[in-house]
Amino acid sequence: MNTDRSLRPKLGLLRLAEKLGNVTRACQSLGYSRDSYYRFKALYERGGADALRNFSRRGPMVKNRVTEDVAQRVLDLTYAHPTWGQQRVADTLSKAGVSVSSSGVRSIWMRAGLETFEKRVFALAARAEQNALSLSEEQQAAIDRARSQGRFASGRYIAGPGKVCFQDLSVIGQHPSYGSIYHHTFIDCYSQFAITRMATEGEALSPSRFLQEDVLPVFADNGIAVESVRTDRRPPFADRHGRVEYQLFLAGANIRQTYRLGRAGRQDICSRLVATMAREVYQPLFRQGNFTLEDARAKLKTWMRSYNEERGAEGPYCYGKTPVQTFSDAMARRLARLRLN
Repeated sequence: MNTDRSLRPKLGLLRLAEKLGNVTRACQSLGYSRDSYYRFKALYERGGADALRNFSRRGPMVKNRVTEDVAQRVLDLTYAHPTWGQQRVADTLSKAGVSVSSSGVRSIWMRAGLETFEKRVFALAARAEQNALSLSEEQQAAIDRARSQGRFASGRYIAGPGKVCFQDLSVIGQHPSYGSIYHHTFIDCYSQFAITRMATEGEALSPSRFLQEDVLPVFADNGIAVESVRTDRRPPFADRHGRVEYQLFLAGANIRQTYRLGRAGRQDICSRLVATMAREVYQPLFRQGNFTLEDARAKLKTWMRSYNEERGAEGPYCYGKTPVQTFSDAMARRLARLRLN
C-alpha cells in the first residue's frame, strides 16, 4: 500500500481551506485547483483519509502489445531455442515475416517469466514434464547445461505445488466502523494458486492461524504438503530478538521459512498479486465510502474465484493455464507416479 506521503498535501489542503475559510486562497497557496479541492473533500467525507490515498491506476498498455498470434510465435521459438537471446529471436521472426522488435520479445518474456536463460530452461523442463514432450537435441543440451551448472539443484527450480510458497499480511486501510482492515495472502509459486482472507482488527487473526485454518487443509485434502514459505523479516513473521509464534508453528508443522527481498526492490509474485487486488478490489471499496464487511468479503471471494479458476496465468510453470488447472494437473501426475510405483 502507499505511504502517508500521498495523503499529506491533500489533507493539508482541506485543513488550510478550513482554517482560512476561503477555498480559493487555500488552492492558490498550495497549487491546487478548486475542482481538486472539492474532489478531495467528497472523497474524504465518504471514506475518510484512506479514500485519499494514491491507489495505483496504472495498468498494462494493452493497445501497445503485439497480437496474441505474434506472442505465441515468440514463445514457441523461445521454447524451441532456449539459449537464443531476444535479438536473435526478433531477427529470425522478422525473416519469417513477423514484425516484432527485440524489446517486444523481452516484454513477452517478462510477462511469461522467461526473461533469463535459467527461467527459460526451467520452463522448458516443466513443460516437458507436464506434457511428456520429446525434447530436441538443442533443448536437451540446454537442460543438461543448466544441470551441470547446478541451477536445478540450487533450489530456484520449483518441482511442484507446495515446494515454494509466499505468505503476506497487509494493512488495507482504516474503516470508520471496524478499524484497521487486514488482508492475509498465501500463494503457491508453482501453480500461482492463491488463498486470501480479510480480517478486522477485532478478529485478531494471526498469520499462523490463517495458515492452519485456511491454507494447510486445502493442500492436505489434495495430498500435497507445504514445504517452504517465504515471508517478510518483520513481525509477526519474524523478529531479530527471538523466535515468534509464527516461527514456532512452522517448526511444529515441519515447514521451512525463508525470507523475501527488501520492500524497496521487491517485485515477487506475491507483491504483484497484492497490488492487483488493491487496484481491482480495495480501491473501489474505499472510493465508495462506508462499505460493509459482508460486501467486501463477497467481492473478494468473487474476485478470487475468477483469479484461480478463470484467468490464465503467465509463468514458467503455468504458460496460460489457470492456477486451479495447473494445480490439478500436478496432482494428477503425482497420483499417476504413485500408481506406477
